Amino acid sequence: MFVMSSTAAMAIAMVLVSAPSESGIAETTTSAAADTSEQTIGTGAWRGSFLQRYWTFEFSHQNGRWSGRYMRSDGRDWHALTELMVSGRAVSFSFVSSPRIIFALELNADGRSLSGTATVDGVGVVPFSAARAP
Repeated sequence: MFVMSSTAAMAIAMVLVSAPSESGIAETTTSAAADTSEQTIGTGAWRGSFLQRYWTFEFSHQNGRWSGRYMRSDGRDWHALTELMVSGRAVSFSFVSSPRIIFALELNADGRSLSGTATVDGVGVVPFSAARAP
């Protein structure tokens, strides 16, 4: 089991409460082949808690391309996800931050939640899960 020091937790919290430098970006796109042989993450919004804040992540798929964006619970604007990759039941993405944070998640069997990890460069790995938003 990973135990994060209070210093590491504070470092992550500082990153996540500051707005990205490129606010106002609506979305970004990344190609990924859709796997139709099994249930995929699909489009729509997912909501999860990370460092005492709620985060909403939204994925869409149009013209063979995936795009994504996110909003913090205290935010008013959507911001682009970067490095978005979708493959079957798995999704990974990042967003503009320092240190870099990478989410690696997988759709659970019920199709209603994603679970996996958030890796913070130089700090550590923490569990993360999100439920499909209504």
